[in-house]
Amino acid sequence: MDRVETTEKHLLQKIAKIVGYICTLIAVILGIYLATIYGTDDVVHKSAIGATTFFFFMVGLVLNVLANTNLPNLKVK
Repeated sequence: MDRVETTEKHLLQKIAKIVGYICTLIAVILGIYLATIYGTDDVVHKSAIGATTFFFFMVGLVLNVLANTNLPNLKVK
């Protein structure tokens, strides 16, 4: 079996890593904000912030996985 070689990260992978970290940071900030509005009765506002937190967390997770993936070189020699 051949050894798997790690390749240099592509430009889009580097961009995905940066955007993934930003999305994760936004999700953490929104989660803290959601925890601080616990006592209010505005259910629509709470659910919107909760959905936004979930969205940014999942986008950050997917982008970080894509950025850390070892993509093979598919160029024809």
